Amino acid sequence: EQEARWVAQAIHELMQSGQARPGEVFVLCRKRASLRLVAQALQALHLPFAAAEDFALMDAPEARDLVAVLDALASPSHRLSLAHALRSPLFAASDDDLVALALAAGPGGDWWAALTEAEHAGRPALQRARRLLLAWQEAAHHLPPHDLLDRIVFEGEYRERVAAVVPAERRVAALDAIAALMSQALMLDGARYATPYNFVRALKHRAIKVAAPVQADAVQLLTVHGAKGLEARVVFVMDAQPEASNPDTTTLLVDWPVEADRPARCAFIYSESRCPPSLKPVLDEEMAARRREELNGLYVAMTRARERLVFSRTEPHRATPSWWDRVEGLVQPWEPAAALPTGAAAEAHLFNLQAMPAWAPAPEATRPVREPDSEASRLGQAVHRVLEWASAPARREVDIPELAAAAAAEFGAPAAEVARIAGGVWRSPACQPFFSGPGLLWAGNEVPLAHAGELLRIDRLVQLAEGQGKGGRPTWWVLDYKLAQQPEAQAAYREQMLRYRAAVMALQPGETVRCALVNGAGNVIEIT
Repeated sequence: EQEARWVAQAIHELMQSGQARPGEVFVLCRKRASLRLVAQALQALHLPFAAAEDFALMDAPEARDLVAVLDALASPSHRLSLAHALRSPLFAASDDDLVALALAAGPGGDWWAALTEAEHAGRPALQRARRLLLAWQEAAHHLPPHDLLDRIVFEGEYRERVAAVVPAERRVAALDAIAALMSQALMLDGARYATPYNFVRALKHRAIKVAAPVQADAVQLLTVHGAKGLEARVVFVMDAQPEASNPDTTTLLVDWPVEADRPARCAFIYSESRCPPSLKPVLDEEMAARRREELNGLYVAMTRARERLVFSRTEPHRATPSWWDRVEGLVQPWEPAAALPTGAAAEAHLFNLQAMPAWAPAPEATRPVREPDSEASRLGQAVHRVLEWASAPARREVDIPELAAAAAAEFGAPAAEVARIAGGVWRSPACQPFFSGPGLLWAGNEVPLAHAGELLRIDRLVQLAEGQGKGGRPTWWVLDYKLAQQPEAQAAYREQMLRYRAAVMALQPGETVRCALVNGAGNVIEIT
């Protein structure tokens, strides 16, 4: 932990002195556990970071929050899951709220009953939790996990609440974790876990790996092997002198000459320190191979840096041959950067993070009563849902008729019409670059943005590769689905798209941003 804090502080000094930006720095570790320590240290200094390799979905607190909600709905007697859900940003209950709930339940009592059978006057967080959880519990009886999660995230305003409370440097990763969990509800073993209870059990008993979101202007955290083929301006190599491992280990020895078609010998030895004399030459070859692999790892680590290579170590209790022994005579002690003024003036040298306006949910009394959906609006919602499901990041196979049937059942729309319109858009040559292909750098569905004090939600936001936009630069595209044949003729739609484009331009200053409407025939109509 101390070494991780030192590395984070050294990176902070580089940022302050203007010697590097976050996206120009790699931190390489031998073990993933060390990466978590570095992430915690960087977060304490409010430095943006990204795990460049796949990460365990349940390591994300936002995913654990939603799983706790599902667990509480499926098993109301799980007090720990209910308490977790209440304390999450979804409900933001305070410690006093939980104490009041525990007192109402009594020693060993039923927290769910105490929450749902009382009004909780003067405790708005518990009142809101009671109203939403009762509705979601009823929905859990007939909705599959993805649809239930979608309802929880939308009705609970979970994305907005998370975006309002997490540090700015974690916002992209936090929102991506929410999307990843919802994708797993559709993708995990072909959505075999069709009930919330089974889905929660599967997540708790399996290590689900998901791709980390791409964050260009963030410190990249990688294992040494994961950094192969990549380079950065500044590279920190941690744990250059690890603790000596216990040599008395069990080993499987395989003597298989390269030219032979089968092993000459294969033996399992219980203790390397008590290897039989007949197997000693084979063990010596194994040890030599391990030393070569260590040198290969050092070569990979050192050749990732273009300008500056920084080694760190924690002096071990027991010394052992290490990377530090090879570089100690070649390195110079770290010289701290010149101190800059503290406060906002100093922070301006670090990086640019877009601050979101303070967010608060609308008062319950001011929320308009929702009118029943028309036939056209139900059809539009179903088509939108099919396109959202089909373009989910983890989906490999797309069966439009199957997705259309599910969306039609959810919104009460005609399945054949949903399949016809959604399939036309999905197969449209004009739309293909926005759904798949090598030019798609980033894509998101139902992307929430705050702009000028207003919460916006973009149907689909993508970034296309260089050469796809004006001037040959990567281009952001803001897309909105409309079933009308000429949606651009409506002034309200044009104003809406221009407002969406302005919101993205504010978050991506200096980058090319374009916007377009996608009509029911699959035509892409740019709004300028």
